[in-house]
Amino acid sequence: MSNNNLNNVWRQLEEYRKQTNVKTNSNTNSESSISKYAPYQPEMIFAPIMQKNEPYYRPNMKEEEIKPATFVKFLWQVMNPTEMNVYPSQWIASVLEKYISIRKSRSLSFKDNKKHYAKDGFKGLSSPTIIACIVYHVFLDLKPTMAIPSVILIKYINEVIRIHYKNEKFVTLKQFDLYRTNAKKGIRPYLKKRFPHHFENEVIEPHQFVRVVARKYFRFSPEHTVETQKRSTRLKHSQKNTDELSQFSASEIALASIIVSAKIYNYKISQEDFTGMTKNQLTKLYLFALNNDPELESIFIKNKQNPF
Repeated sequence: MSNNNLNNVWRQLEEYRKQTNVKTNSNTNSESSISKYAPYQPEMIFAPIMQKNEPYYRPNMKEEEIKPATFVKFLWQVMNPTEMNVYPSQWIASVLEKYISIRKSRSLSFKDNKKHYAKDGFKGLSSPTIIACIVYHVFLDLKPTMAIPSVILIKYINEVIRIHYKNEKFVTLKQFDLYRTNAKKGIRPYLKKRFPHHFENEVIEPHQFVRVVARKYFRFSPEHTVETQKRSTRLKHSQKNTDELSQFSASEIALASIIVSAKIYNYKISQEDFTGMTKNQLTKLYLFALNNDPELESIFIKNKQNPF
């Protein structure tokens, strides 16, 4: 995230901690501030490891299962700093089920793994990058409008690493794309088997990638978010330059729409908000949206050629 966005997130987290007297390393069982919708102790969301009294904890959980489950819990914390009274059971369950399944399938593919140890399924791969790939597809499955472009998702993933996993390397866009799209060096066959419809680009609409990024990351108003979703749909079906349109994925069209909307409605964005993308790439997206949305022809935009 940009420094401004990060500061806002952690101000909210610190305020929540003060209100609920939460300690980041607490193991207490005190009965404070329990939500009727999610009966658990608020301190669990900040716990460095999964606690035995957490809703998702299972007595037979192995260490290699607890780690990704805890990572997803921390991802919820970073993405939803004002919703600490909600425990992300659905997120954890959905991601962990795919994580365990893919790890086992991948271990069975190793010719030299005669005993098929499932824990070796991701040997040599980056666990945070694996989780990022799975989360990318799980979010799209949980709810169509929860889809997140990879460049923004990686910002959230790396924020979890920065805060909780000092010894882990940050996820890069190049590594993420390699794992998600390469059969030999990544997990593409296993993702495609579990999410076959996601690998048919035409079934994913740009507007699906707008809501979470616009509302949660850039703090767009509901009205501006809806307008941005409409803009992404207009761009998808634009007849102005079909050759140029074919160069962009659904998530890139969504990003183009968000960049233009931020410019029009005066939301602060910068290049560092988009992991791994150059200014030239972002400018190309911006100009594509600017030149292909007919409704922008009558709107005055200051410093029109510069997206930031």
